[in-house]
Amino acid sequence: MHIASAKVAMMGDKADKSALISQFLMNHRVPIQEHNKSTLGADFYLIELKAVGAEVHLYLWDLNDHESFNTLRKYYLHGTNVFLIVFDLTRPETLDQAYQWFEEAKHVNPEASGILIGTNLDLLDEHKITDATIDKISVDLSWPVILASTKTGENCEKILQELTALVEPGLVVV
Repeated sequence: MHIASAKVAMMGDKADKSALISQFLMNHRVPIQEHNKSTLGADFYLIELKAVGAEVHLYLWDLNDHESFNTLRKYYLHGTNVFLIVFDLTRPETLDQAYQWFEEAKHVNPEASGILIGTNLDLLDEHKITDATIDKISVDLSWPVILASTKTGENCEKILQELTALVEPGLVVV
């Protein structure tokens, strides 16, 4: 069986990254092959997904957003193929930071692709980021934006499908 793999870095300021990872795992009933919770400046997950005609191995790094880890972060980012930049729909400053995360990602790997993920989709009454602003960042950065809820799991499957397609075009998670 064909194995497609990628190093994936998840970045974002105070935007429910850990809850998003939990949704990925819970919704897919994916066994965590390895998880180093105490890694300095990052949490690491090796996740195996089944796809049509292949397996997908995601080496997922959930990077700490604190400034004290800026120097270490560049080492964790080395070799990253796909970036997930997460922002909170109820906190506009997290979207402002997404531009900086994007610049950091492109500095490490100018050819890398990625997905912008807006969390707290379920908190409609609390959204402070407009659809027009979300459309603008997607156009500015040339990356897709997916809005998701870490509470309900809405669109978490869509993120995994898109991520898999970025790892290897044409693959579909089953």
